[in-house]
Amino acid sequence: WNHRDAPVYVQCFWPQPLMEIAAKSTVKRIFLATRWQPDETVMARYGLDYWPDLQSQTGLQALSKFADGIGPSVDLLIDPTTDGKIGPSTSLQNAKQEGLLLHPWGINAEPRLMPTFIRSHPTAESWNGVDERSATDWYRRVFELGVDGMFTDYPDLSIRARSNLRPSDSP
Repeated sequence: WNHRDAPVYVQCFWPQPLMEIAAKSTVKRIFLATRWQPDETVMARYGLDYWPDLQSQTGLQALSKFADGIGPSVDLLIDPTTDGKIGPSTSLQNAKQEGLLLHPWGINAEPRLMPTFIRSHPTAESWNGVDERSATDWYRRVFELGVDGMFTDYPDLSIRARSNLRPSDSP
């Protein structure tokens, strides 16, 4: 489990542990990210004097020194399009240009976490307040953005969505 091709990804919200793992192992590392910078006490605890702007090329270049990829919260991945759908965010495009793996988190089939246009009305067959077809569609659309994997509470839906991608949609 401690080699580059192992089916293991170490994910962490903090750079320091990923840097320590990088010094000891070649296993792949994913930096989990949100829009918010931690407060100064948390920064001090982890020995950080700056927090990279993970939307910018410069921030992502800094990230690539200790991680193989980024695991952004889903809101960092998508931008609304003019037709009300979703499109890749600047952050997603910059990460791909930088050659980073994309493993977003927060991809879940829960009404409050899904874009409105994907949710259908709950039915007797609904699951978690979302019908299964709508939930699988949400996962498929995230894969179509070009992500390499995802952190989800519902891996069965993720696997089903990825297996239903058309060859031209595959990341």
